[in-house]
Amino acid sequence: MTTGSNFNTVMKDEDKFTGDLHQWFPIDRRILQRARYIAGDFGEELWMEKIDAITGANRISIHALIMKSILSAQGTKTYTFYNELDGFNTIPKLNAFKEDILTKIKSYAETQSAGNALKYLTGLKKEDFSNMRSKLIAKFVTADPSEIRALEIFFDNATQDESIQSKGLPENTNIVELFDKMEKVLATLTTICPENAAEAYAYNKEGKIIKVMHTHLSSIYRSDLNRFFESHTRDAIANEIDMPTSNTSIESWTSEQLPPYDSFRAAVIAIYHQQKSSFKNAATSKHALPLLFSGLASESGKSQDKEPVCYSCDVAGHRAGDNVCKKPGAIGSCAPEGWTPKRRSAPSLSLIHI
Repeated sequence: MTTGSNFNTVMKDEDKFTGDLHQWFPIDRRILQRARYIAGDFGEELWMEKIDAITGANRISIHALIMKSILSAQGTKTYTFYNELDGFNTIPKLNAFKEDILTKIKSYAETQSAGNALKYLTGLKKEDFSNMRSKLIAKFVTADPSEIRALEIFFDNATQDESIQSKGLPENTNIVELFDKMEKVLATLTTICPENAAEAYAYNKEGKIIKVMHTHLSSIYRSDLNRFFESHTRDAIANEIDMPTSNTSIESWTSEQLPPYDSFRAAVIAIYHQQKSSFKNAATSKHALPLLFSGLASESGKSQDKEPVCYSCDVAGHRAGDNVCKKPGAIGSCAPEGWTPKRRSAPSLSLIHI
């Protein structure tokens, strides 16, 4: 049985998806997690619209996926019930199961929505449930050219400060947060990019993040980063990849020549943690997202800090690891992709009140 996410947490109205672009990605991820919680891989693929119409040609493979998903998401008792259900592997019953899961996903999406988005969702007809995600994207995840350009500028510079081109990122930049912001902008630009332009578009590829970070990172990273690229180059040559010469700008490297994004990200974050103690200024530098994306603009135009939310229990008002957390060590539904909780040391007996 899938566990770990608390989907019963009541969302505040201001955190629900109302149709604003910046709200889409956390809600999309949350609905994806819920779909996986309901029906495993089958639920995830339904939300991502990867399941074709059930026909005689794919009936067996879809039935196998559904049974595997029931076992992982709902356990052996439910699996045994469906495995023994007469005729469950027929197209009508598989379609009935699919429609039931889609209805549950849509019902959950409605609990996460408000305003125009909720009105749009409740107005969908049953035949639209199988592509409700793409319909929501087409309806709400859009931006005008100036908004798109603001995101591209941020993506080019890892900040809205275009002077970064000449001076580079401050050495005390919180690299973990910056990667997270860059990935959110990448997801935004990928989603709003027309499909027929996706291949030629530079801002929907992880390699762009590698190039931008490599170009703008502080010199404090340089020696360790050079060693990482030297190691990557040796491995690539060993795999018969034609690598550029050492004096070739990284901007001209192809996707095949660049290191895997996850490896690069992990290496840079490791360097950041190693070098953190040597920073001249312990304060984290601010690299705010464009207001279109952040959604945190006040009336004065300045960004506001939102109340912290615990990545373990999804409750606002404290952070993961704080003593007030009721689910220490858990990974909540609001936690960023790849986040893992730090282990807290056991409290001193003198601090435990019985």
